[in-house]
Amino acid sequence: MPAPFYELAKDVEQSLITDPEKAREVAAKLHAATDTAQGLHRAYAELLLARTLLSTRQWQAALESFEKARKSLLALERAALVAHAVLGRVYILLGTGQYAEASAEAAELEAQLANGPVQAMEIRALALNAIAYAEYAQGRPVQAINHLKEALKLREQLSPIIIAACLCNLGISNIEQGNYREAIYWLMEAYRAHPDSNEDRQLELATLTNLAYAHYLAGDLSLATEITQKAYAAAGEWQSYKVRAYSALNLGTYNTELQQTGRARSYLQEALVLSQTQPELTADAVLRASILDSLGTLEHQDGNSESALELYTRAREIAQRDELPAVEALTQLNIGRMLGQLGRPEARAELERALELAVAACLFKEQFEAHTALAELTAAAADWRSAYRHQQELTRLKLHLLEGEHERQRKELRAELDLEQMRREGELSRERLKIEVAARERAEAETLERTQQLAQAQREVVLCLALAAEYRDSITGEHIKRVGTFAAHIALALGWSQADAELLMLASRLHDVGKIGIPDSILLKPGKLTEVEYVQMQAHTLIGSQILGQGNSALLKLAQTIALSHHERWNGEGYPYGLHGEAIPLAGRIVAVADVYDALIQRRPYKAAWTPEQAAAELSAQAGRHFDPALVEVALRILNDVHYSVDELKELGPPTVGPAAASLERELALRTQELQEARKNAGELLQLALSDSLTGLHNRRALELDLEQRIYPGAVDFYMTSLDLDSLKEINDSQGHQYGDQLLRQFALCLRQSCAAGKTYRIGGDEFAVLWNLDVTEQDIVQVLRRLPQNLRVTGQPGISFSYGSACYNRDAATAGDLLRVSDARMYRMKVGRRGEETDSIWFKEDH
Repeated sequence: MPAPFYELAKDVEQSLITDPEKAREVAAKLHAATDTAQGLHRAYAELLLARTLLSTRQWQAALESFEKARKSLLALERAALVAHAVLGRVYILLGTGQYAEASAEAAELEAQLANGPVQAMEIRALALNAIAYAEYAQGRPVQAINHLKEALKLREQLSPIIIAACLCNLGISNIEQGNYREAIYWLMEAYRAHPDSNEDRQLELATLTNLAYAHYLAGDLSLATEITQKAYAAAGEWQSYKVRAYSALNLGTYNTELQQTGRARSYLQEALVLSQTQPELTADAVLRASILDSLGTLEHQDGNSESALELYTRAREIAQRDELPAVEALTQLNIGRMLGQLGRPEARAELERALELAVAACLFKEQFEAHTALAELTAAAADWRSAYRHQQELTRLKLHLLEGEHERQRKELRAELDLEQMRREGELSRERLKIEVAARERAEAETLERTQQLAQAQREVVLCLALAAEYRDSITGEHIKRVGTFAAHIALALGWSQADAELLMLASRLHDVGKIGIPDSILLKPGKLTEVEYVQMQAHTLIGSQILGQGNSALLKLAQTIALSHHERWNGEGYPYGLHGEAIPLAGRIVAVADVYDALIQRRPYKAAWTPEQAAAELSAQAGRHFDPALVEVALRILNDVHYSVDELKELGPPTVGPAAASLERELALRTQELQEARKNAGELLQLALSDSLTGLHNRRALELDLEQRIYPGAVDFYMTSLDLDSLKEINDSQGHQYGDQLLRQFALCLRQSCAAGKTYRIGGDEFAVLWNLDVTEQDIVQVLRRLPQNLRVTGQPGISFSYGSACYNRDAATAGDLLRVSDARMYRMKVGRRGEETDSIWFKEDH
């Protein structure tokens, strides 16, 4: 392109984020300047103008420009730019509420890019994000979640802002599903993923607003209010009117719930004024309807029933006009409850309509409230059958919500147990110190002064804790010594005193002492850690800090600093706190270099040893990213002096192992042997606790633990089958429980043998389950279940009949509770449908 054209185009691209109005003005000038031009210049100017019109919400003009650009670029065979034009059309259709058409165009674009070059992946991810938005707007959050997860598979090829947008939308979709804790997880990930720049501050603020809303729905109103107030203030500073309006709306809602009527009305009025006066908000039907609905709730609290009903009705009209099922369900529910309180006969019909909308949009909170209102209304009208039906549905929903709460409580309990383990490790460390001090005083009291005893005690604390780490992770025991030596030499090269360098050498040996609190299954795993296991492993920095935080000496304080900071990165992408540059303590930066270098040149179960030259090259490559570049320069100079070998570096003054430490070493070896025996016994007890005593199968607790291991963000699909024996009660009543127990044992044995490609459970009474291996397909399961009746006949029990139903994680359910509920529902549908006749026709979906 000619230089003037290129400069103007570059100005437009840069201004699109920071100043959309300026971008539109420059794009208009560029467009006018190419009025008589042909070919790529004219098409590109048309595309730039369309993008600026889109950013300023001039929908119709943008749509026309995008269409002109698309046709011109097709003729020029510019596929990449055509994709931009099509994506622009998609965003306009989304903005004007034409969700079905937008979804179809985005799906076609995504299919075209599926096997395209790497540079096309960002457009593909944006197309998937647009499809997800359309699904979400049409009340299909599960489908939206699946599309967003597909987009995030391309994460390595995406810019931070696109990753943040997909993660934010994933959090919002989980809010609609009622998965509030998972929503909080994804929204936190989105907030962390947002680039540390001024790029698209509106997305960053929107993420904060939705994070606050998720905390509100999870029951933490105080935290929700605190986060929203920050977003509200920041939105005013950055003149982000959309986020300001939504923050004001949410603050109005929260203050309404807190009975702060005056404050709530002030926030809601501000949101209403913004929705009426700001051009970018006048077409936002969700915002306008939500404000009217919240104002209606406020009027309802003040006892102004008619005024509240009018506001609810206006909000519903907007939701119906713009096809907003989630908002319509909420407003419909509020209208029905209001009419019920006023004693209006049409209240029941309105509430039933609200329930239909909530079920269609998978809104668990609104379903629960609709059933509650209908149960009360029908009971008051003496319609006991309907009241009972609604109470049953309430019980089902409560169980669903309770399962989610139990899952949260289990995670909190695990955290408490981990904390207790850390406390016990701290107590053990203090006991070791007492033993060592007493032994040393007896052995050296006659020859050493009190100050010398204290210094020796500090050194032996390091040796003892390092020794404990060696017993946990024998592969890396020598690693801590080499890291200490290398770190000390780097410190000397930086001008540290001999005493300070020796202190660093000792303290750095405790950099991984927190691994004492990491389970063996993770610490000693020979293969690559999963994402969840990696997060658990990262906790060793915090555990180490807590263990070492018990001491007040300079040595232990320095060791605590190193343990906590040696995995931080110069570019801010480390853990646990994401510190950046010189905010990372110098000792932590030094040990980071020494730690990584030594780890690279040593063999591990999961990798071969690198050569010293390769490891030194990696240090250079990571300078300015992982490591402080100045420290890398010093480290490489030291390595060059000794021909790239840490082993050739002499220790500055290694602590001697006195009689106390030697005695403690023997004591630790003995305790380690006892610990191994205790672990073996604990494993046997755990096996008993997770087994069913009658059948020998795994029990319900084992199923819950296995599902917890299988289900995590990004987990792959797998299948589960629920089975139930038919007429076991009648058999027990007619032939006795002893015969019934024998029947259960024979069925369990046949089930375990037939379902070798999965894990079998007896989860209670006559209920069984199979959790299939990850490589098992639907067709495999169909064949196994069809053969099972014949296998039962071979056992001599032709009279055993059973019902079953199966479900797929990700496709049919997003939580362990939902997976079990769906498979149970399909099993009972088979039981009711067969009416005692043997059949195996019911499978995963109703249309199979």
